[in-house]
Amino acid sequence: MTLLLRVILVVVVSAIVLAVAYVVVTDPGSGTDVTARGHRAPVQADVGRAVKLGRGRAVMASGPAGLWVARQPPTGSPGEVERIDTDTGRPEHAYQLNILPEGIAVGHGVIWVLGTKRTDGPAMLLRIDPASGRVQHRLQLAEPPSCATEKWASCYPVATRDGVWVPLLDEVVYVNRSGTMADRSVPVNGHVWDLTGSLGQLWALAETAIYRITERTGDSLRIGLKKKVGVGVQSNHVTADGHSVWVSSYPRTSTTKPGRLTRISPVQPPQVTVSRIYPGAGALALADGGLWVARFDGQGELDRLNAATGTLTGPFKLMPDDPTVLVQRGDDLWVLSYRSTGNVRTVTKVTLTPAAK
Repeated sequence: MTLLLRVILVVVVSAIVLAVAYVVVTDPGSGTDVTARGHRAPVQADVGRAVKLGRGRAVMASGPAGLWVARQPPTGSPGEVERIDTDTGRPEHAYQLNILPEGIAVGHGVIWVLGTKRTDGPAMLLRIDPASGRVQHRLQLAEPPSCATEKWASCYPVATRDGVWVPLLDEVVYVNRSGTMADRSVPVNGHVWDLTGSLGQLWALAETAIYRITERTGDSLRIGLKKKVGVGVQSNHVTADGHSVWVSSYPRTSTTKPGRLTRISPVQPPQVTVSRIYPGAGALALADGGLWVARFDGQGELDRLNAATGTLTGPFKLMPDDPTVLVQRGDDLWVLSYRSTGNVRTVTKVTLTPAAK
């Protein structure tokens, strides 16, 4: 074999190897360019048409009573709540609220909306009948939620069969199913930035730690994150299932370390097992055995990773707007996004199906 043919063969083989590799490029001051070249992702994600919801801050949640959005419209009532038609993605009749909605949870025959009368006021929890949109009970709580002043924080309650857990400034409180009384409180060290629940456990992000709270007893366990995510990096999203707990973090300034994705194993004893750089990581969801990550760097993106290891699996889908909330419903993902043109919120259905072999 001539020298020229050998050189050509080496080049061809190298090209094939690179063609099946994942590429992750970190450019200071920008997000991560993630591509999967020549690789077949384990699922197919079909992005539907973005449906406009209107202007004003919005939150979205799914549960036994359907898929619901609560918004703060720029005019008219302080807030409104509406069901999303899961076939068309279009909002149905809007029910007016007398609070500024900051968080929402959907339970069995009940909608919970957390908000405030004013941005610096105490939290107000509404119990709403999903069939009529009527507010059945209003409960004023002792503290405001963290997101009333820190708009990047999440104030999502966690609905259970017996009631609802509510994140406040530096504690998580339990409210009975009738929505009339807060009868249990779990204090944490610092502001609560996000809260989620899975299989009888709550996971609360508070300052530089995550807390595991047992729903039945209210017992809590603190797991520090500062050593893993670094100084000046803010953790602000958490998602959990029975196998993994994932946290996304972002740098507070351009001079600090880049954002990260961090996995906590929920088994005894809970501990950090993965912490990897992932600039631009935002909202999270665990679905179809994968970790879905919302990203934005001039262009919205939805990435899938292995839920156990954090390795890239794809698909990596471009989104029409800036994704801010990911919600799993059945075999689908629903994406609530922000469109800077006109300050509009949109909702998009992403249908997940196994990839063809």
